[in-house]
Amino acid sequence: MNRLSTQQVDDVFERLQNGLSNEKAARHLVNVRPSDQYELESMTWRYRLRGFIEGLTVAELIASPVKEYVNQILFGYKGTTQEGARPGKKYKYSVDILTEQANIFEFNVPAMNPYDAYYQLTKRIAYKSIPGIELVKVYSGFHSVRLPDSQPLKVFAKDELIYVTLL
Repeated sequence: MNRLSTQQVDDVFERLQNGLSNEKAARHLVNVRPSDQYELESMTWRYRLRGFIEGLTVAELIASPVKEYVNQILFGYKGTTQEGARPGKKYKYSVDILTEQANIFEFNVPAMNPYDAYYQLTKRIAYKSIPGIELVKVYSGFHSVRLPDSQPLKVFAKDELIYVTLL
């Protein structure tokens, strides 16, 4: 982890102070600031500050650019630009789920590959609530850009399915 100078820490807290839209939250910012050189060199205050910022974000009291700036300085995060995007969200897939009742459920899933797209889908509550899944088809691209005659990249048959309720 990169070592921060006192000036960088001052800049971070000044940017936060100016970016807060709530006076009470700005007053509490003092509580997460490192109090001495020993604490400044530890990582604890950085994680404490990140938690504080996440709370501010949920309460919509801080702007996203300020949050991204602070995370970049504290942890070296690149932000959410295309260049710094996580590899697991790089490619777009659409997934069709066919059930015993002849229903088709459609999902869009960003993932690394077709196998990962299906696995990422299995984490969703919507997937877990679909009864009688027979077949899962994974296609390249989201549904909005998929052609009607597109062939699936991967088909998961009933014996390959994971996280389904078998009755």
